[in-house]
Amino acid sequence: IILTTLIFTMIIGCLFLVPSPSSTMAQGVIWAPAKTKVRSQVAGFVESTFVFENQQVKAGEILFQLTDPELNVRVGRLEAQLRELDSRYEQVVLENRVQGDILLIQREHLLNAYNDAFLRLQELTLRSPTDGIFVAQDLQNMIGRYMPRGEILAYVNEAKARLVRVVVPQAQIDLVRSHT
Repeated sequence: IILTTLIFTMIIGCLFLVPSPSSTMAQGVIWAPAKTKVRSQVAGFVESTFVFENQQVKAGEILFQLTDPELNVRVGRLEAQLRELDSRYEQVVLENRVQGDILLIQREHLLNAYNDAFLRLQELTLRSPTDGIFVAQDLQNMIGRYMPRGEILAYVNEAKARLVRVVVPQAQIDLVRSHT
């Protein structure tokens, strides 16, 4: 009887004194830093992709090529207008200095518009913002799809630790705070 009581006391002692594992179920999301997002800087249609899903990419590597036919036409038109103004300036500058100055001012405004359009044309090539693994949803169906400005096309996941945002029920918050 003493042996049974001793064994029973040891079992009860182990149950209450030895810590047991516990868990808390919570919902959350992985928060991607802004620098891992591949966004379209200008609106356009996806013309081609240069990488595959889950492929390792380096910062600056080309991922997508977008196209905007209207922007191509605008750049061509602005180039032609610049050539025309240059030609008119060469004809006028020797005869009428004031008219030449007016044409130079017009050329400066036109050149600013051209530089802006050309920059937008270059932004149609989307590059990897960082080193990591390329992840895109529905990559095979992106060709020909219209992407508005600011649209997220993909992510480049870095190997670094990721931020996870979790919602813990109020009843379990003390348990999580004290044991993590």
